[in-house]
Amino acid sequence: MIETHPWLVLLATSVVTLVVQLPFRHATSWHYFADAAHLLFSPPPRGPEGGLDVFATNPQFQFGPLAVLASTPFAYMPTSVAIIAVMIVGSALGVVAVAAIADATRRDVPDERQAFVRRLMVGALPLILVWSDISARTAHLDDAIALTATAAAASATSRRRPWLATTALAIAAAAKPWAIVFAPIALVVPGPRKNLRLPTIAAFVALTWLPFVTDAPSTLHAVGTFKIANAASSALRVLGATDAFTPGWIRPTQIIGGVVIALLLVRRGKWHSVPMAGLAFRVMLDPAVHHYYAAGLTLGVLLWEIIARPDRLPVATALTALLLEATPSLIQPPPLAGTIRLLLTASLILAAFTERPRVMSPREVMAEQRHSPRLHAQPRS
Repeated sequence: MIETHPWLVLLATSVVTLVVQLPFRHATSWHYFADAAHLLFSPPPRGPEGGLDVFATNPQFQFGPLAVLASTPFAYMPTSVAIIAVMIVGSALGVVAVAAIADATRRDVPDERQAFVRRLMVGALPLILVWSDISARTAHLDDAIALTATAAAASATSRRRPWLATTALAIAAAAKPWAIVFAPIALVVPGPRKNLRLPTIAAFVALTWLPFVTDAPSTLHAVGTFKIANAASSALRVLGATDAFTPGWIRPTQIIGGVVIALLLVRRGKWHSVPMAGLAFRVMLDPAVHHYYAAGLTLGVLLWEIIARPDRLPVATALTALLLEATPSLIQPPPLAGTIRLLLTASLILAAFTERPRVMSPREVMAEQRHSPRLHAQPRS
């Protein structure tokens, strides 16, 4: 069944995880998106927290303007209907993200179909399970959009369609600010106007924020300095940051460090490692240990593992999902859980730089095609 009808299995798994969540607390963060949409589009005269001041006066809205726009149609539905609709859309995006990864990896790692499907499903099933943390448990539509768009960018890169990848990366960063660390993937495929791709992403994201920043210049400060509790089981505490709340240097370091890591990996022809390493760096330095962090890092590990280790089952993907689900509360004492998170994330960053992919990078393929136009990407021995 799994090998013959993999997408039916993944879809069924997604539906089951959604239904199972219904008797328990679910869509716990949806109210942030609904509130943001209502405040942004509330009719005049708007209150002091509404209109274009919405981010400046509500720093707890840690998502981008695009996420607010995507949430707006649901926000004006009856609450019970909106919650179910958002959970369904979020769950569907998880399957779409897996399909995009499958397209990216299947194209770059030629393999016998059954073997490929078997390896994909070993990593995809755990991903769908932890994806429910963002689609059902919290209804984090911003994360669902950003991660699915990033997976789409990987597919577009594999298809040698750099401007489609650029568009997807811009959407990801406009929905969730931390997704800007994936932007260097746009540089992978050579071609005309390559140097315009990163500025295009930056311009699109800036354009989505421009009305808010112009109306309330304090918007960027409010969003960038919002503090959350430093969990006892965070890797950040193990690294020595014992502040009760987010240290001021954390957010800039996560963004700048993530972009630098991404640029180095792209330069080395390891573009498929960017989502894994970027999110591992973020999780390593994040004061929070939310369950929904598991979805992004598991997605990144799956993309990396199927390309970098085409002859192995993606056990690292399954292990990542398991550990990020267990460390917030199941593993005791908290410092042990923090140490495990630190070792996991550090190991993934190290693997991103040291594991050599067994496929040609898009740059290598295009270079060889200039000498042999009929050449297709082949696995390296």
